[in-house]
Amino acid sequence: MGSGIAINISSSKSVICAGQSASITASSAINYSWNTLATTSSIVVNSSVTTSYNVSGTNSVTGCSNTNSITIMVNASPSVSINSATSTICSGQQINLTANGANKYL
Repeated sequence: MGSGIAINISSSKSVICAGQSASITASSAINYSWNTLATTSSIVVNSSVTTSYNVSGTNSVTGCSNTNSITIMVNASPSVSINSATSTICSGQQINLTANGANKYL
């Protein structure tokens, strides 16, 4: 088999949070083989740890092939907690809650 084609690879996101997904697309070849065992030009990945994804591409007409890889960084989910001065209130009373563990709250 020859070599010499450039396998282009791109991702919808280079950094995701644990539990999220990213779409990765390879181009410039006809046939693809990923280290995930997929054989399509695009894959959707989700991982709980930073992972490198490798693809081999072949142009079956010219016999040329090559490989490329991309790393998707995974940020750990924050450990959020809620605290209050008291754990019991009566109906109609108010309580202040304090959230900890993240830099933004919704």
